[in-house]
Amino acid sequence: MNINIRDILTLDDDNRYVVVSKIYYNGKDYLYLVDTENNENLKICYLNGDELVENNSKDLNTELLPLFFGKVKNILKEEKI
Repeated sequence: MNINIRDILTLDDDNRYVVVSKIYYNGKDYLYLVDTENNENLKICYLNGDELVENNSKDLNTELLPLFFGKVKNILKEEKI
């Protein structure tokens, strides 16, 4: 499954999410998703084959958030936005 930043995904909850950031960490691809209709609805998921699995570990999410934001910052620099 090839998912990129800015892709729109519809998950099992029937909400549409935009991929805000994507990182590779400890052997897994993680995605930071934001609901397109409710910006307070956020998800951090990882790819398991062709399946997206929501990460529910608060400790891991705390480690991942700075990495997601660093990736976005680098992308914005490259695009000069």
